[in-house]
Amino acid sequence: MRWTALIWALPILFIAAGAIAQDIDDLADLDEGVVLEEPFIKGIQPNTWGMTILFGYLNVSTTLLRAEGIIVDVEFPDEASFSDMTLDGELSFAPQLRLTRTIGSHFALELGGGFALGDYFQELSGDQVNWTDPDGDNEVTENELAKGSYWIWTGELSGSWYPRGEGTFQPYLIGGVGANLYDIDSAYIDGSTSSLAFSYGVGIRLIGDELYSIRIEARNYHASLENSVGSTFLQLPNLSADQLVDFPVSRLVDQSELTQAEIDAILQLLDINPGAIDPQTPLPVPYESYETETFSSLWVSIGFEATF
Repeated sequence: MRWTALIWALPILFIAAGAIAQDIDDLADLDEGVVLEEPFIKGIQPNTWGMTILFGYLNVSTTLLRAEGIIVDVEFPDEASFSDMTLDGELSFAPQLRLTRTIGSHFALELGGGFALGDYFQELSGDQVNWTDPDGDNEVTENELAKGSYWIWTGELSGSWYPRGEGTFQPYLIGGVGANLYDIDSAYIDGSTSSLAFSYGVGIRLIGDELYSIRIEARNYHASLENSVGSTFLQLPNLSADQLVDFPVSRLVDQSELTQAEIDAILQLLDINPGAIDPQTPLPVPYESYETETFSSLWVSIGFEATF
């Protein structure tokens, strides 16, 4: 009887042992497949990509164009006014977008671009000369100062250094080099002008988690601007020829410095009777070139960076 019970119990024992062995094997496989996630430590994550968008203002309160004795107003057919003048910029809205790559926990490279949109105003200085057409009424009217807008398109490669590397609060130094494209909406300037630019500054990056952080940055941009002279200051009707003619961006020159052919061409353009003008009266001739303007502009911004 005992042997019979033992014989029946043996298969049950073998089956139970096999099940236990299988469970142990499954637990071992499960343990091998589990990877414990390391806790996130706030700081600059090494070898990661990021996308940064910044909204700021660029202080372009500087001279964009400077000219001496240039035409500043025309009141056809009676007069034109000439004076020393500048076109000065103002504060402009300037967002930027950057692609970031960290190198270790202390360095990063950034490839970025953006634009600045603002206004400029005209300022006159020195003595103003009013040139009057001898065939006109010789009345002088008050000048209307020019105003307009400008665009600055920017592209730059920058490097950043984070001295701390770890922690929520990350101050950094940044510097870069790139190119600017200036598009100033003014009759004085012909087309757009490009320029090499470099910058340096400081910033603060506040780490939120492994996906995002907030950035505050201030940079000083240095550039040189060499504008080309516009060809036409204003279109005027030539009554004798019954057509519109281009009054050039010009300055006054004594007739003694001009050839007779140049004098005749100017008088024809201005629809002036050659016998009506005094030989001592200066005549407007096209302006040749402008000085190169070198300036710096402070940019202050705030935005966020997404890490991936």
